[in-house]
Amino acid sequence: MTVVGIVTKENKILIGKLFENKVSEFGGIQYVFPGGKVEGNETPEQAVAREIKEEAGVEVKVTAKIASRIHPKTSQEIHYFHCEYLSGKLDPSNKDNDDIEELLWVDLTELEKYVPTVFAPVRLFLKLSEVEE
Repeated sequence: MTVVGIVTKENKILIGKLFENKVSEFGGIQYVFPGGKVEGNETPEQAVAREIKEEAGVEVKVTAKIASRIHPKTSQEIHYFHCEYLSGKLDPSNKDNDDIEELLWVDLTELEKYVPTVFAPVRLFLKLSEVEE
């Protein structure tokens, strides 16, 4: 099972730019939300917080499960969680991160420039249609 964190801080959202050699593995998408696989006896919520710490170097609080789906390009079962940023400085250099080259806090109004195919329940959760008006 794969978990993905929709990490917000004020009116910004955390995304990661993939290493070039990882783009095809992620269905051709260059920018992604941080996340990864559930390990051992972890709950999905514990896994998403751990993955965000490993990939981004920040602490988060998981606040809600947004949705789940089978990803149309990768065929993986993915669970999306909203996470509030708590602390830490963005740092993709952790030895456990082998996917994300660069991390960015992107304004919600700019998100679709980086991630044009935001999953509909995530769009709804973030109220992206309202942000655009």
